[in-house]
Amino acid sequence: MRRSQSLIIIGLLLTVTAVLDWPHIVHAQTDPPLPPGPAWAVPAAVTVRSLGTTASTGEGRLSFEDNLDCLKQSYQINGTDHSQVGCYVATAFGNLDVGNDLIGFAGNDQSVVPLLGFGPHDILLPWPGTASVLDVAATATDGSYLSLYRNILSATSDQHNLLGQVTAKQVTRAADQPLLDARGRQLVVNFNSLAFSDGGSWLIVESLSGSFQRINLASLSAKPFAPSFTNFGSGNGGYNQSQVAVSPDGNYVAIANTTAKSIRVYDLANCSGVVNENSICPSHEYWPDFEAKDSKFQHPVHVRFLNDGVLSLTDVSNSSNTVFELSPTAGPFALLDYLALGDSYSSGEGAFSYRSGTDTTANSCHLSNKAYPLLLANDLFTKVGANSVACSGARIYDLKNSPDYVGQASNGIAYSSRSPSQIQQYFNDYTPGYLPQGAFAGHYQPAAITVSVGGNDIGFGDLVSLCVAPHFNLHVTQANDCLDTYEDRLELAHTIDKQVAPLTTAFKKLQAASPGSTIYVVGYPLIAVDNGSCALNVHLNTSELAMIIEATKQLNNALARAANASGLSYVNIENALAGHRLCEAKSNTVAVNGITAGNDSGVSIGVGPIAATLNFIGQESFHPNAYGYQLIEQAVMQQTHNLQLKLPLVATKPPAADPSSTLLKKPVSGRVVKPKTPTTVTKTKSAKKGGSIAIKIPGQQHGLKPHSPSKVSLSDGHTVTAIGVIPSDDDGSINGSVQIPTTTTPGTYQVGVDGTDQLGNPVTMIDVITIYNSDTDYDGDGIPNSSDSCPTIPNSGVDADNDGIDDACDSLIGLPLPPPATAGSGGTTANPPPVVTTPNPPAVSSTPI
Repeated sequence: MRRSQSLIIIGLLLTVTAVLDWPHIVHAQTDPPLPPGPAWAVPAAVTVRSLGTTASTGEGRLSFEDNLDCLKQSYQINGTDHSQVGCYVATAFGNLDVGNDLIGFAGNDQSVVPLLGFGPHDILLPWPGTASVLDVAATATDGSYLSLYRNILSATSDQHNLLGQVTAKQVTRAADQPLLDARGRQLVVNFNSLAFSDGGSWLIVESLSGSFQRINLASLSAKPFAPSFTNFGSGNGGYNQSQVAVSPDGNYVAIANTTAKSIRVYDLANCSGVVNENSICPSHEYWPDFEAKDSKFQHPVHVRFLNDGVLSLTDVSNSSNTVFELSPTAGPFALLDYLALGDSYSSGEGAFSYRSGTDTTANSCHLSNKAYPLLLANDLFTKVGANSVACSGARIYDLKNSPDYVGQASNGIAYSSRSPSQIQQYFNDYTPGYLPQGAFAGHYQPAAITVSVGGNDIGFGDLVSLCVAPHFNLHVTQANDCLDTYEDRLELAHTIDKQVAPLTTAFKKLQAASPGSTIYVVGYPLIAVDNGSCALNVHLNTSELAMIIEATKQLNNALARAANASGLSYVNIENALAGHRLCEAKSNTVAVNGITAGNDSGVSIGVGPIAATLNFIGQESFHPNAYGYQLIEQAVMQQTHNLQLKLPLVATKPPAADPSSTLLKKPVSGRVVKPKTPTTVTKTKSAKKGGSIAIKIPGQQHGLKPHSPSKVSLSDGHTVTAIGVIPSDDDGSINGSVQIPTTTTPGTYQVGVDGTDQLGNPVTMIDVITIYNSDTDYDGDGIPNSSDSCPTIPNSGVDADNDGIDDACDSLIGLPLPPPATAGSGGTTANPPPVVTTPNPPAVSSTPI
């Protein structure tokens, strides 16, 4: 049964005959006291501002869709040519359509199938960011019962067509438990007033017993706090008017009812123990303030707390939509002028000068004071007016709020499990790596945001590592091409194109979290040329350089397409480093690091347990240096007029997998093309030959099928070696280990895990690992680590700048230094430091090296 039919059934059952037993719900406050916040119930001042009016799309609106904060998207029904537009909510396992019960899984952003409830009229609603689903079942008299599936995928079976394709997921059992009200009775609710907090920690329901109640996700305890509108109006129309929002910390709830001309905000942190028909918790009526701002104000929808102190809503009419923001203060809505989000190209990896706490074993976000966002902050704003929470390694996922988000740092504590004081401290200190980056945007509502993400989602860094590894011993211009077939390139092209949909969703969510912000999607710079002369620290041949250049252009095209679809500004910095790229300029004027060996912070490399966490190719490799970030800053400032100008939509090219794509111009090998997902297959980035690799992949995050075998292999880019099989567990997760053959040649390899997704399709997850020779000679070049300036990369025997670092792993080959001081010469430094590029390097040499 379609959702619209179920809604009719539930709507007919909703009447105004509910018996109000509000006066009987008298109980003491049981929740622990929460920290004080903005005075919504007793505002010292009220500020309403309009963010502008746009033409109405003419789409019909269902109030429950606005309450559930879903995004309209189109997906193809699996196994058919039919596409279905739905309103989808992001979950731990993928997306679930709240209008038609269509389910799509992470790792497969193209197809969906129906999710069929256990009962004939059951409606299944996603609990955002989790694997939990609410079962909404109509009662025999009034309203709907609510029950909870803790993990919906554990309660489903596949339905197939004659071709063996999955056509639906059928729920096979009743829900795990009913949701109860504050008196321990099963909740009977108005389906149309359900609303979750951003991040999914709290649920608000309108009970037919006469109260609005807040439900805690962790404990499922209910707290009544306001009278309902169940007795207002006639028929079920009164039910469909309420729009509801709850702040991320659960302290504040806003309820808007058009028929009653009411927008009331409740303070649940300061409730008295006395209950009456009018109010349990203190509140304030804000409808007159909106009417004072706009005399035509009439129908608020999509009510949302952007943070504890700012409420957003949209006033809709037949012809236009107007977005408003409300604050119970006279202060500014934007708490920050500028905030930077993104990955290593925003964090400043490669420039060093990292902020304290971001270059440790636990946190390698590598947030540099020389990154272009912090240069922008210094040049355009005050020290307290701008900041960055970009983090090396960030993916699209790291932008999104989710209760189970454990961050990029290694302590692995879920967002929902962190204390309010700890979260506030991260906000105050702008500490990256622990909270979703989008949470900072919601908290600070910055006037301008830059975001750069997507490179890690296509595995760009791992791709470069695989390409350079075969050249370590050769130092030749043409040999061992990586991705040298049409099929190799097509797989990469599909991976790039696949990012457009999740990027678009993330960008729309980011704008919704901070609707007053001007958001700039910043692309990636071209870091090399393919027609120059390369220094020994590049380790890439002409064909590989051309491939990396074209892949960067295609990734930028995907970012531009997503920015256009989201209505955001795209900033093209492809040529920001022109004249100073690898293989284009003398190394002392180049704006990009070559290979940087050893661990990322540059400290001495140990043996034993330390070696197990060693990155053989330092993360700073092939990233802009301090001068490069200065050039990027200039490009961003010029295009955006110092972050003051919203840019028009940009022209885009066909997708990367289009037959006309330059990226695909390679010979056809005839092998089967597999969809590949770059991800973290193993956190151990290095292992000794003959040792083992621990494989750990979360099944829900990748949409993997439970109880299916997954084959593990090693590939050097040309030869694939099978090394084991690991079955997935009850939720599709893969957790086991495989042995590295003792005959494996030391070097960098791609780890591939071939599994099956929830729709029965093959899926390959890939990561990169370095196999080293021994604990005393990592690269096997015969030079002990203790005396090897390039312990992880075979030496070239050349040190052009006399800095004591072999050019094979010298990130910046500077001008030649004087020879080391000898006894009696008066010198005091036996090993002078490397040359540091000046802010304004000399002109490019006509004879690049």
